[in-house]
Amino acid sequence: MKIGALCRQQYQVVEVETSVAEASQRMNDAHIHEVIVVRRSEMGNIPIGTLTDHDITAELADEEVDLREISVRDVMSFNILLAYDFEDSSTIIERMRADGIHRLPVVDKNDVLLGVVSLNDLVNIPAESGKDLSTMLSHPHEGQANQSLN
Repeated sequence: MKIGALCRQQYQVVEVETSVAEASQRMNDAHIHEVIVVRRSEMGNIPIGTLTDHDITAELADEEVDLREISVRDVMSFNILLAYDFEDSSTIIERMRADGIHRLPVVDKNDVLLGVVSLNDLVNIPAESGKDLSTMLSHPHEGQANQSLN
């Protein structure tokens, strides 16, 4: 099954110029731990990174700063992996497993954000490659740190 058919359109985005205070408030209001940082274009939102509650606390824990004065650009993660809407779910599961990632932004061929897919979204679909999905999900590579959108 193509990943574009499985992605969820419920997600939050911010731009790099957004204050950390505003991004944090959006995350709190939506009861989420992460937002996708985007660059707006005529075609739509282009993901360029992520901001997690951990990014905020890790970067700013020792500093007494006004979060209204700090931009998302200053604390976000720029390394972002993407899933393309035309990719098969089995390919995405393997990528997520290999990189220890729990969620990926889904984009079209122009890198325009379409939605987000999580491992939970993929658990109930039949494995296309003939591999047992539970096996694919239960043996992530050891020693790899969780990356963007986990």
